[in-house]
Amino acid sequence: EEVEEVDVSCNDGLDVAGVACVVAALLRSARVVRAGSRGLYQDAAWGRGQGRGGGTTGLEEAAVQRGGARVVTLDLAVREAHVCPTAEVVEAVMEVVAPLAPGLERLSLAGVQLSGPACGAALAKAVRSMRALRSLNARGCHLSDESLAEVVQALPPAMEELDVAGNAAGDEAGAALAEAAEPGGALAGVRVLALPVVDPGPAWAGRLAEALLPRMLRGEVRLRGFRTARGNARSCSPLHVALAYARAGVAMDMLIELESASNPRRALARADGRGSLPVHEALECQEGGPAALCAVELTAMHHPRGFAHADCNGFLPVDAALQCQTENAEVVLRVVELTAEHHPAAFAHAPSDGWLPVH
Repeated sequence: EEVEEVDVSCNDGLDVAGVACVVAALLRSARVVRAGSRGLYQDAAWGRGQGRGGGTTGLEEAAVQRGGARVVTLDLAVREAHVCPTAEVVEAVMEVVAPLAPGLERLSLAGVQLSGPACGAALAKAVRSMRALRSLNARGCHLSDESLAEVVQALPPAMEELDVAGNAAGDEAGAALAEAAEPGGALAGVRVLALPVVDPGPAWAGRLAEALLPRMLRGEVRLRGFRTARGNARSCSPLHVALAYARAGVAMDMLIELESASNPRRALARADGRGSLPVHEALECQEGGPAALCAVELTAMHHPRGFAHADCNGFLPVDAALQCQTENAEVVLRVVELTAEHHPAAFAHAPSDGWLPVH
């Protein structure tokens, strides 16, 4: 009766009723329960599971008798294999979760493929009752755009971690995420946010990045799953994301803020997974005019050696500038001038395509 943590995951013989019994027996003391397995999510027609209500009534009675539940972390993820339960089974699992909802702070359903509107609706309904929830892991749940939007809209305020990678992210889910990240939204204070991989194209991606950028620059939030103009953003700094996603004016504001930061050189000297500095990213940003120029000037001020830094394709900033998509000739001219000042050897350097800057 004093067990604080129990892990009975990966036991395929544990169905919905079995998990309910385990949870009920540990309600008074357990704070962490891990009970995810294929058996939990298998359909009753396969000889597993009890269908709706199997054992969940006993769980509610136990919660009342023991003076409420202490469980704050419930991990029902499936790690050994992906499962695709029916809506009926998902609803039965959510009934097990329901008595724990008021005090639940962390919920994981990673690897459970909740495809179909009924499954998504069941998850959203459960999340809506979890007002103390701080962390939700729905990675790889195959939620549709509409279902993911419904789940995001159901999130309580003051979320700290949200992992929804491996789901669809269209305009509905994107708009819900962007709205939740704005001041007063459920994700306004989020510390870790893992998203489905998206390209810079959608307007909601820029809106979401804008909402999070000030906190990103202060190191208060980690954003995973975005791509920048030059590739995957897995190891990108907030500055890379700012230049890739935000409108030029907003990105420039962020860069100016960076100038007064405690260590601007570190931010401007940090390369992403493709070896690109923020100045490379700025020169590839299609809306980059003023922001690109600001990035160039700040690089010259705080990290002049950046003009001698080549990315994984051998491109120096001057090479990127001469091929950049922005029509702002002032940016190109300024990069050429600063390269002549800080790294004249660049004019004898050919990247992987063999073209010198003069070409």
